[in-house]
Amino acid sequence: MDTRFATAIHLLVLVSSPHGRGLSAERMARSVGTHPVRVRRILAALARAGLSETSRGRTGGTVLARPADAISLGDVYHAIYDDPELLPLHPDPDPRCPVGGAISVALLAPFATAEATMVDALRATSIATVAATVAASVATTRARQRPPSR
Repeated sequence: MDTRFATAIHLLVLVSSPHGRGLSAERMARSVGTHPVRVRRILAALARAGLSETSRGRTGGTVLARPADAISLGDVYHAIYDDPELLPLHPDPDPRCPVGGAISVALLAPFATAEATMVDALRATSIATVAATVAASVATTRARQRPPSR
């Protein structure tokens, strides 16, 4: 698996925050630490899935298409990976081998169960929950950086 999923979550949390409104792909890319073209591709996938909307122009930018608490990480996962296959089978086992001929069938059920469990876990967390965790972390970091009051 690549990092598009984590990047998509980062972008949605960013645009859900007050300081994330109206940001260009270039500014978002700096936050993520990637190229703006990659950000635009991910934003396009999120828009196709109905999770975000982007408008062009001076007052444009990307916004969430629905409330942050109504977007689950499972929604994001499916937006980024159209046909997710978390645990792909190797494509060319030798069908003449007793194991090679049966391994794919033997792995289908446990792999499908593992993937379903992961997606269910992702559905239990929303962008709002991730944003709240990020905000709490930022607040803690800022509090530690303040000089002690006298």
